[in-house]
Amino acid sequence: MVKMGKLTGKCAVCGREGVELRRCNVCGAMVCPRCFITDIKACVQCMRKGLWVGDRSPGAESHL
Repeated sequence: MVKMGKLTGKCAVCGREGVELRRCNVCGAMVCPRCFITDIKACVQCMRKGLWVGDRSPGAESHL
């Protein structure tokens, strides 16, 4: 569902409904802000498995 330009729905990780969703860059799941780690653009499930994108570990700064 699109609400005022924002994608809302049910989080694939925790099941919260009616929240703004973000897409995990690793597995493609649509997750809520609680389950999304902005620094690595991945969900908490991928973070726990160590599947974040690129060489960067959580908290590492990009030198591009």
